[in-house]
Amino acid sequence: MKLLLKSDNAVRVIADSAIARNSQPWFLPDFGENWRWRTALAFRIGKLGKNVASRFADRYLDAVTLLWVAEADGFGACDYMDGAVVCGNWIPLNEVPEAAASLLADVTRSATIKHGDILAIMNPDDPTPIRINDHISLSLDETEVLNFNVK
Repeated sequence: MKLLLKSDNAVRVIADSAIARNSQPWFLPDFGENWRWRTALAFRIGKLGKNVASRFADRYLDAVTLLWVAEADGFGACDYMDGAVVCGNWIPLNEVPEAAASLLADVTRSATIKHGDILAIMNPDDPTPIRINDHISLSLDETEVLNFNVK
């Protein structure tokens, strides 16, 4: 499984070991500076594909959730740091947004996607500082998908 995260007009490949489970505490590292988080809208791949046209995205993307993505100054290894991304609970996808269909088409021009891979689009909003004892609870379409504590 791989996570392909579109951020700042580039697609980052995030290691599967960087994806933490929802509902488990996230521990603030003692390295890096100015830790903060942002969200990303994530889509789960439901079947193998290569060079998929955007009009067929509904055949490949089967569920949606939110990701909680940590980042820090002076620490560029968040793409492979264990637990750098917390993946929310998946909910069925009713309609594929145009941005997700476009990302799917772009990525599959040069890479094969597999069942269980994740495509995500980073939220461009300002990041939120991470503090010990924060409680993170995020919802998507009125369904809670993320719920954990920062330790």
